[in-house]
Amino acid sequence: MIFVSTEYHLLLAVNLMMKLYNNAEKYNIELYIRGGRKSKRLNRPYDFSHLPVKVLYFDEVVSSEKDLAESARNAVIELMDKKPDIFIFFQEQDVLMVILSDHFHRNGSEVILCQDGLKPYAQLQFHSLGLFLSNHRQNLWLKKNGFKVENWLSPITSKHYGFLRGISKLYLTSPDVYRNWNGRELSKIEMLPIPELDEILSRLFAWDDALLPACENVIFYMNQPMKGTNNTEIKLLDELGKRFPHNRMIIKAHPLTSESTYQQYENLANVSVIRSTIPAELFIIKLKNSLILSINSTSMLLNVPANKYYYLYMLFRDELKRLSRMKIDRYPAEHVIAIHAVSEISFY
Repeated sequence: MIFVSTEYHLLLAVNLMMKLYNNAEKYNIELYIRGGRKSKRLNRPYDFSHLPVKVLYFDEVVSSEKDLAESARNAVIELMDKKPDIFIFFQEQDVLMVILSDHFHRNGSEVILCQDGLKPYAQLQFHSLGLFLSNHRQNLWLKKNGFKVENWLSPITSKHYGFLRGISKLYLTSPDVYRNWNGRELSKIEMLPIPELDEILSRLFAWDDALLPACENVIFYMNQPMKGTNNTEIKLLDELGKRFPHNRMIIKAHPLTSESTYQQYENLANVSVIRSTIPAELFIIKLKNSLILSINSTSMLLNVPANKYYYLYMLFRDELKRLSRMKIDRYPAEHVIAIHAVSEISFY
């Protein structure tokens, strides 16, 4: 059983299926898409016909910020009645995943937390009060609704990645970079060869070449909506446009990008904006001799050697509280360069 909530999760899940579980006689894979048909994420039709998987949707609202409807409770209980040999999930702060991971662990399943963004590699230098209170409220919600509280101390341990007690193993793209603070078993996510990954994802996401206005010698920027980024981001994009006036800039917008941000992008010169929810990795696969930029998107961990990759994390650090709390000792990809100034970016 695999639970996904974002396009990035789906990409990694498909890669895992084809690399590790592509044996219909041995594995009966159930892929649950969380909230897809009722949310802004994973709400498009996908072609799973070429993949060894049964696809199901979990559309009920299960959130520690909201009352639990009877239909949602019944749906959770129905899931708990299942007995998967392996349970793979991505978001350990999701209350539904907290319930299922603990329950399946107690019933003998191998529970695997799969990498979600840079979370495994970005250490919180000090605890977040918001994160502490969120986990405390989550525990109260679990008790109120009759579910087992896995750990009343989770508000304290939640600052670490892989803090849920029921986790058996972590799947990571760069386990050698991860600080294994609680001695979990680690397994490396081996990505499929680029041509094979391209073929599988293009079919899954119904790729159309018209989605990418140019594929060579472009500046491909992936935005990441974070509170406080807009002014810094627009200044940065304007500076990039002046530094590379002859190269087209393509902005791959995050699905949660606001309309006001789109309006700001429209005022930039020589810029195209992509609103598609197809994972950025598939766009990167199509690019050649281009610059790939983001604050700290995990999409850049996929290395297509024909391109150059730059993290802009340090340019935003002083203005974003979220980033200032994080410390990354080693980036989980040698091909990505973390810069301190736009002048360090080059096509050569």
